[in-house]
Amino acid sequence: MRSGQASVREMFGPATKPTDDEMRVLLEVLFHNRGRFVSHLVGRFIDERVTFRDRRDEPLVHATVPMRMINGLLDPNSGAHMAARYREIAPNPDIVSLPEIGHWPQLEDPRGVFEAAHAFLQQNSGD
Repeated sequence: MRSGQASVREMFGPATKPTDDEMRVLLEVLFHNRGRFVSHLVGRFIDERVTFRDRRDEPLVHATVPMRMINGLLDPNSGAHMAARYREIAPNPDIVSLPEIGHWPQLEDPRGVFEAAHAFLQQNSGD
């Protein structure tokens, strides 16, 4: 198994794992330009979520434009717990939760993401 494949697969929902061809392309993108040698640095955001929590939350609490969160509930990084936090802090949270979806909703459920985004854009188009 190619380096990184198991950890990437864990980020997907149980029924939406990538095919071997999709995994090959995804790893090609993730490891582009020596990405595998710096990908561990991306994990620093976990520590920064605590350090910069108030600064990160502020634009969500005082949003000046309509926002919708489209969220894969099974995402270990920003799944159900992030949706719950958004509900706590946002005055009128607009969340579309995709129940069996992980970290990459746009790959795992492109139709669901499109429908949620399209409906949001129609509601907020001003027409």
